Amino acid sequence: MALLMYFCYTGLAADGLRIEPFEIQPGETDKKVAVVLDDANGIYTGVEFWLSLPEGIAVSTDKYGDYMVEPSAAAMRHTFDISRTADGSYHFLVYSTSLRLLGSGVLCTLKLDAGSMTTLGATTGSLKAVVLSDVNGQGPEFDEIPFTVTVAAPAPEVIPVAIGSMRLATLYYAEKALTVPEGVAAYVVTQDDVDGAFSGWTATYGEGDVIPAGEAVVVSGAPGTYEFAVADAGGEPVSENLLRGYDATTDESPMTVGEGDGDYRYYMLSTDEDGDNVGFYYGNDEGTAFECKDHRAYLALPAATAARCYPFDIEQLASGIDSATRDNAQSSTFNAQWHSLDGRRLNGCPMRKGIYIRNGRKEVVR
Repeated sequence: MALLMYFCYTGLAADGLRIEPFEIQPGETDKKVAVVLDDANGIYTGVEFWLSLPEGIAVSTDKYGDYMVEPSAAAMRHTFDISRTADGSYHFLVYSTSLRLLGSGVLCTLKLDAGSMTTLGATTGSLKAVVLSDVNGQGPEFDEIPFTVTVAAPAPEVIPVAIGSMRLATLYYAEKALTVPEGVAAYVVTQDDVDGAFSGWTATYGEGDVIPAGEAVVVSGAPGTYEFAVADAGGEPVSENLLRGYDATTDESPMTVGEGDGDYRYYMLSTDEDGDNVGFYYGNDEGTAFECKDHRAYLALPAATAARCYPFDIEQLASGIDSATRDNAQSSTFNAQWHSLDGRRLNGCPMRKGIYIRNGRKEVVR
């Protein structure tokens, strides 16, 4: 998260050192902080001071152990030394052997890091025993020049998830546990759900629950975009979950796969061609592997037991999946009564594309 830094003069004399108040986050290792020399007349050739930082915050070092200090153009014409003292403060000494003057403005830029357990809140650091010298070795001295440091907790990472007019969407993150926001429920799919044609489909994760990393789910809510906060931890995924997902950061290929080496049929969450029935439909005409979108989920079923489609009742979705009261015998894909348009009864779910009658309602099979 980008952090704002802003100028704040200390109210000292026009000539002096200051550090702009800044914010840093626990664990942050690349915070740049400017040490500014207020030298409007450009009369100083040397500066000496001790920098004291709040506990848990330190000046970063490079792979050689040298402190990461970037001198300004003016300071680069001088000798620039920094060392850490026994009390944990940093001794800065900038001087010119050729009496070249230090210009006004930024003297140097420090790279800081904060320990992961640094206490949150505002605290103070200081520049101590500051001595500024001109070409004659004269200049003002300051016992202490304080500055403010705020250790701020990072804003929680959120994942925006759009739920469209279907009132359903799929979601999958391989390595991030996600907190279910208000107004949303999340579901896994088990064999019982498939066999019962999703009648009485029960939410696995409700508002405030954490979806474990690696759990593929269907999320339900009113159309809109919802923010799923990334959680620090979650439980284990449901072992019986038949949903799988694709995450481009972890998976080599977006092509749908099943468990092991068996023959599978693959379904995406979609509507039929008329938009009347939401459900799981073949991702392509044959039900073979298709390309899954990033962070989306799909249904994988053994080919030997798979039907061509698993539509839901759109009226059920409108009233909320948890409150569904459909009769399983009438709604099940396996038990449903399928007829052709001329009234011929079919033996199970039709395998060819076309328009059919299921339980007295017209339905398109893709």
